[in-house]
Amino acid sequence: GFPGETQAEFEESMAFVRKVGFLKVHVFSYSRREGTPAYDMPGQIDEHTKALRSHTLQAAADEVRAQVISAMAGTEAEVLLEREVANGIFTGYTKEYVPVRMRAPGRRTGDIVRAVLGAADIAMLGKAAAEARDTEKDDERILEMEATDPALMAASDPDMGIPAEP
Repeated sequence: GFPGETQAEFEESMAFVRKVGFLKVHVFSYSRREGTPAYDMPGQIDEHTKALRSHTLQAAADEVRAQVISAMAGTEAEVLLEREVANGIFTGYTKEYVPVRMRAPGRRTGDIVRAVLGAADIAMLGKAAAEARDTEKDDERILEMEATDPALMAASDPDMGIPAEP
């Protein structure tokens, strides 16, 4: 919604986001501020159009993120364990900044572990790589249920879908 932005330019931005495949996009509307050079620029965009474009771009970014993360399911990645949310269950991130929830008994916050990633909502579930190679599919389903069970989540992290404590 920057002054003078045309529909064609907005669509070009949408195509760019889809082509690059960003994992995270920070979308915000231009805010007109007195005393700035853009304040008096011609072609100010109305608030409805700015809100619609922001919503549309965020929806496209979310869709791209889901596709990129989904394509990572089944691959191995290094995960930095950032927070233990239940006994042996951690949240953390890959080097691509993909959120992961995983069981890692005997590990500590700050450890880097290799994990096989599996899809769970928009975040990823991980299982220690060595353990995952020797595990049957039934165990992986149990891990997914345990790792996404709100009763096991002791901390709130909205980026990972962990609900706030009541």
